[in-house]
Amino acid sequence: MFKKITKLIGKRKKLFLLLVVIVFVAGAWTIKSQTNKIADPTYTLAAVESGTISVSINGSGQVYGQDQIEITPEVSGKLTKVLISDNEEVAEGQVIATIDSTSAYQTVRSAQAALDSARLALEKLKEPASTISLLQTRNSLAEAERNLAKLQPTEDDITEAQKTLDQAERDLEEIQLTTEQEVNSTIDSGYNSVVSAFLILPGLKNDLADLIGTEINQEEYIGFYNLLVSSSYTEKLLTDYYQAENSLDTAWVDYLSSSQSSDRDFKADLAEQTLDAAIAISDAVNDAQNLLDSLNTVDYSHSAVADHIDEMTSIISADVSQANSVVSSIQNSVDSIDRINLSAPYDLADAEETVEEAEQALAELLAGPDADDLASAEESVAEKTQQLTDLEAGTDENDLRDQELVIEQKQNTLTAAYEDLAKYLIRAPAAGVVTSLSFKRGDSVSTGTTVGTLISKEKVAIVSLNEVDIAKIKIGDKAILTFDAIEDLEISGRVISTDLIGTESQGVVTYDVHILFDSQDENIRPGMSVTTDIITDVKTNTLMVANSAVKNSNGVDYVETFDEVSETSITTTETPKKIQIEIGLSNDTQTEILSGLSEGDMVITKTASASASSSKTTSSSSQSGSLMMGSGGPPGF
Repeated sequence: MFKKITKLIGKRKKLFLLLVVIVFVAGAWTIKSQTNKIADPTYTLAAVESGTISVSINGSGQVYGQDQIEITPEVSGKLTKVLISDNEEVAEGQVIATIDSTSAYQTVRSAQAALDSARLALEKLKEPASTISLLQTRNSLAEAERNLAKLQPTEDDITEAQKTLDQAERDLEEIQLTTEQEVNSTIDSGYNSVVSAFLILPGLKNDLADLIGTEINQEEYIGFYNLLVSSSYTEKLLTDYYQAENSLDTAWVDYLSSSQSSDRDFKADLAEQTLDAAIAISDAVNDAQNLLDSLNTVDYSHSAVADHIDEMTSIISADVSQANSVVSSIQNSVDSIDRINLSAPYDLADAEETVEEAEQALAELLAGPDADDLASAEESVAEKTQQLTDLEAGTDENDLRDQELVIEQKQNTLTAAYEDLAKYLIRAPAAGVVTSLSFKRGDSVSTGTTVGTLISKEKVAIVSLNEVDIAKIKIGDKAILTFDAIEDLEISGRVISTDLIGTESQGVVTYDVHILFDSQDENIRPGMSVTTDIITDVKTNTLMVANSAVKNSNGVDYVETFDEVSETSITTTETPKKIQIEIGLSNDTQTEILSGLSEGDMVITKTASASASSSKTTSSSSQSGSLMMGSGGPPGF
């Protein structure tokens, strides 16, 4: 049989070879078509969410039952007070010393003034259009319409235009005069409030001084009070009293050099100074009231200062009312001054603009019309119509939102200023005994200077961080601690100190971080291993996406999406579009979105493509395609 087949192939050799080639080509084509039959890619999408994102640094170490903590200031400056003695026991957070905070107080005041100004601007935006503004805008529109209807001006047109200009100039003169009178009247009224305040404030300060001590010993009675109630009352009273005394003395110097005829800017500034002094005195008086209220809850009849307490109780009670009245009066005056100084320029600018428009209209009539005049007149009618429509409709929502964002920025600046101000108080990072206290009032200190050592009896965790991570740690950072030996136990803490000098071992430099527990658990024992996540940054109410959604090409961050998609999974051959974004914080799972996206937008977090013989999934690779850019952005990648 085989021989017959061989013989047949020999006779039909060419035909056989042709059949073999056809079979081979057909088989290869079939295999290739099956291999290249690629399914449409599948995209997984997720919505942009609003929430809280935090960034933390992980470290490990041990629990210690007693710790020596170096006390270092957070700012540089001259010590104005040292409130404890060497080897004195202190409570956590107790003020040990104070640093001259004059510049920090000025920063707070400036930030507060900027915030108040922004709020006043928002109030101005929310106010309905004034009668004069509406009248001026309607007049402008009527004038533009007349200019359009009468391109060939008559003598009557020119006469009417001249009258309009004369009226606008009279209006401007009236506004200038009225504004000047209102500003002067408001500031004079404020100065009268200042005069009234200085008839009361020195007496309130003297009453506080009488409560605290005598001329021989300014703090003579403080020790007696501390024997009866907690020293926290007297500590706050003394702090606020001395601050009030400094503030009042500063304002008093300027007040003595002032008069009703003084420069109005000087009087306005004096009103601000007096308000600060009145608030400081009010705070101290309220502290005194709190102290006396506390003393009246205990039996002080056998105290050497019993009669003094009785006498000061009625005096301070009356002083509280007086202090609040002075603050209210001065605050109203300062608010009025700020309000008139803010509103006056707007009214003047509107009146000046009306005069300029009237002058221009008259000049155009005298020059005669041409083709450009016709086009200009038509544009003017449209512009004035829109101005009147906008004025009658009220402030644009976008303008309100912009001003609200300005207020938010000013509030953040004020918050930061207060946080910086708090750094001028050197506090005990934990309860314990302060030793090696080597500084006195008037000495200069700087960040990194050790002013004393705190022997703490509370449990702390000491963890080691490398030189990269230690630069991100700040005193006061929150931390979450877990313990290998105690399952499911998680407590919070805060960073109270860090090593200023690192320790090198085998070429690696590490720094110890001391973390004080917020609560003490009896199951935690010295020597236990501890793991901690130190939170270095937190953003709340911010937009976030999964890290896998964020891509980068040529230094530009972007995400991918499809138009009008709400599904969490979509299979399509359509090429995703790219949207440029600005990113902020990022942790292991989430990335903050600063701009480019809105809450609820759907973005691609994973792409899966499949073929007849293989499949591929990607979640972070950059892909080609056009990029949706904001204005002014690059044209693509």
